[in-house]
Amino acid sequence: MRYPRLSALIGGGIVLFFAAQFANAACTGEWKRQAKTRPALLHMEDLWVQALTDRSSAELECLLASGFMDSNWKGDSLDHDQVLQAAASRAPVPVGAQHKFDDMMARIYGDTGIVTGVSYFLYSDGSEHSKARFTDVFIYRDHRWQAVAGHETAIAK
Repeated sequence: MRYPRLSALIGGGIVLFFAAQFANAACTGEWKRQAKTRPALLHMEDLWVQALTDRSSAELECLLASGFMDSNWKGDSLDHDQVLQAAASRAPVPVGAQHKFDDMMARIYGDTGIVTGVSYFLYSDGSEHSKARFTDVFIYRDHRWQAVAGHETAIAK
């Protein structure tokens, strides 16, 4: 059995260290620091949808904790990296479509925030698409909210 050379392990660690520092450096403005309040937590949901709509893996990287797990509306379990890959390859939202939330509520328990509601897109013809009930769990650390888990259940028409 062969063991990796120590220099290769150290080199990999250095790359991961600098990648983590670069990812944190990219999290500026409202991604860098948020209030520990329900309105701030609800705003994070808006930013999350905008990042998905824009197919912005960089913004999602700021929002999602490294150990993030999602149970999506199809029943798939996606980890942090899979969510970023899916966002980047996501089909564009049609021009004129608007995102809507219904029944949205945020609760904070210490450093844990939970947001629940219904999320969907309203197309210009008045039809609703991608309607799902969701629960998102956030942790407040380093003066900002980071998502650690998400769950969506599709709502049949």
